[in-house]
Amino acid sequence: MAEIAQHAVAEVHVFAQDASIPAYIPPEPALNTYMAVCHDSSVLAGTNADTGHLLVKIGISNDKERRLQELNGNHIAVIFGVRFAHYAEGLWPTQSKSMAVERKAHEWCHLNGRHASGEYFYLPKEKLIAAGTIVRTGKI
Repeated sequence: MAEIAQHAVAEVHVFAQDASIPAYIPPEPALNTYMAVCHDSSVLAGTNADTGHLLVKIGISNDKERRLQELNGNHIAVIFGVRFAHYAEGLWPTQSKSMAVERKAHEWCHLNGRHASGEYFYLPKEKLIAAGTIVRTGKI
């Protein structure tokens, strides 16, 4: 199902109509890595986050502003008051490079923080700069 969900969908009425199917337009490549942080640790009450840790999301996108709106508009974020802000971003020549940088940042976060779920991590405040540097430069 995830393979299908990654593609844009266009509704085409086909019953009793002579309609052509629109041409497939592939999505723009996700050349950006990004790191978004929820600076309000009070929303983490009742989670596995250690005291002083913040919720961090590291991912790739072809539209960083839209992605931030999606993160903040997610029904779980709205219900629990989770509000992300941009923290760091990197721009890469290819999507495969942005994915490699994202993977490197995730691996680092697994070692230096606590995995929350998927691409989300709990990180201590003092580790934010190091994680952001990986997202921006691709280097540890």
